[in-house]
Amino acid sequence: MTQIQTNMDARRFRFAILSADSRDKASLKKITSTRRLQGQHSSPGKARSLRRSCSSGVRHLLKHVHKHMHQGNGAAVTNVTHPVGYKFETLSTLPAPWGETSRDYIENRVNEVVNNKEQYCSVVRTGLGKTIICLGGEVDAIWDSKPATPGAPINWVELKTSAEIRSDRDMDNFERKLMKFWIQSFLLGVPKIIVGFRSRDGILVKLQELETGAIPNSVARRWGLAAGGWDGNVCINFASAFLDWLRQTITDEGVWRIRRKPRSPDIEVFQVEEVGHGSIITDEFMNWRIKLSLSPPKPPDATE
Repeated sequence: MTQIQTNMDARRFRFAILSADSRDKASLKKITSTRRLQGQHSSPGKARSLRRSCSSGVRHLLKHVHKHMHQGNGAAVTNVTHPVGYKFETLSTLPAPWGETSRDYIENRVNEVVNNKEQYCSVVRTGLGKTIICLGGEVDAIWDSKPATPGAPINWVELKTSAEIRSDRDMDNFERKLMKFWIQSFLLGVPKIIVGFRSRDGILVKLQELETGAIPNSVARRWGLAAGGWDGNVCINFASAFLDWLRQTITDEGVWRIRRKPRSPDIEVFQVEEVGHGSIITDEFMNWRIKLSLSPPKPPDATE
């Protein structure tokens, strides 16, 4: 359970997690099943990303790449100064499904130039508690191909990298990192995460597929009620309580800023501009919304 203390005059949201034995006992599975995603869309960063997909043969591809990432003396071919996350994405994805991609292209993936502008954008409408929100975020790839039916579930895949696990301490750090992985993919409706574990030299040594919905229970089984773990229910309940408070707090027009100082228990919300939108929203968009609100409603389709 999340304990909330608020000071409406100071417009501060103070939070504290109760002791582990007082945590909300509600099943995360139940929360997940009641969460509704209404519409998922994608748009390319560049033309090529429109066809970008994560092939069903990704394991074979990465094993092939791993084999060719070493020279005869064991030295790595790739330049490890490149951001390893982007390189992993480049090696893991194809511009078309596996069967439509040439063998020459597949076998030369190691030589592909890293491009961090290729991406999908998943846009979802969902609810946290009483708050309905529209979210948009970058997604790395699709497991197979985009469905032909609009609104049908999309098999998004998120690609992550992490240092190889060589001790219990490494495992503890990785499972804390999993909270960020889970939150990002859970909110955007991404069902699968593929983690590439790398050596200190930047060599891919292991792959692990994670089902997004199973991550919190997996972490809970290992940590139990011990301090240092995290609870998916606490994350959801906290976000719900904060959004409720935010809606009650921001009652005026203008531009508002949300801030939390490092290690502070307070989240501060304050107004920085009394009018306007701080160039966050373009004038073209605002004019379009005004025209849309003034337009008469369209008559229902005569065929319905």
